[in-house]
Amino acid sequence: MVEHHVARLLERDEGARSAASRFSDLRFGIGLRYPHLRGIITDMEPVCIVAREQIEATGLGDRFTAVAADLMEGPYPQGADVILLGHILHDWSDDTCRRILHHCATALPSGGALLISESVLANDFSGSTVARIKDLLMLVANEPGAREWSESEYESLLNETGFQFSHVVRPDAPRDLLVARKR
Repeated sequence: MVEHHVARLLERDEGARSAASRFSDLRFGIGLRYPHLRGIITDMEPVCIVAREQIEATGLGDRFTAVAADLMEGPYPQGADVILLGHILHDWSDDTCRRILHHCATALPSGGALLISESVLANDFSGSTVARIKDLLMLVANEPGAREWSESEYESLLNETGFQFSHVVRPDAPRDLLVARKR
């Protein structure tokens, strides 16, 4: 259930890690490495069925739940102080990303953290070869307008949707971690 690269990102960012007591993951799984966290795994119902089975099998039912929600339609579960979007936004157009981020803002309390795990291009659109290749793949494989975003593009998008961009953690991992707070 643990996305190891996201766990490494959290280990490197004390602010994001220490702010969390209840974690909402809009993809699938993080939390086993952090016993103080309670988690809400949010995904489509078929994924939640599997997640519930894994939660029971690992004895984490006292800390974790799985709640079905439609990524596009919401609403997302309330009660988390951190939401993780793991490898999601690059699949969608600007307008769809705004809708997803609006649902996140609605679910989070003021000051709540939004963690976005994606490959982030530099503001001049340079970046790792992998990130640039993924950017091209997004153009042909997903919704029209899907792409990898630059740091400044993320900052603008976050500001438009009720968040204050904080910083990007760039570890030696496949993805970066953008950190933002709900205003």
